[in-house]
Amino acid sequence: MVIDQKLKSEIDNMLMNYEKKYFKIARDLALGITKKFPNDTLAWKILGATCSQIGQLKNSLRANQKVVELLHMMQKLIVIWVLLLKCLKDLMKR
Repeated sequence: MVIDQKLKSEIDNMLMNYEKKYFKIARDLALGITKKFPNDTLAWKILGATCSQIGQLKNSLRANQKVVELLHMMQKLIVIWVLLLKCLKDLMKR
């Protein structure tokens, strides 16, 4: 997967602030990333963790529910991908 340099920089900045326990800054960065890239599970995880750290438990719960939703969606896509590969393999045998 190709990650553009600006996004990589934003993610690195978010993680650095989280590691330094600058939770409000990390939360704001995570929120910005999730708005631009709503399927970015890492940003949603950091958003959930930072909201929890600063006492925003409802927001933390919502962010963590989004992570579960995205992971469930990814799991379904992987199953579909495996089934498609099996179909292609079967077609190539003919």
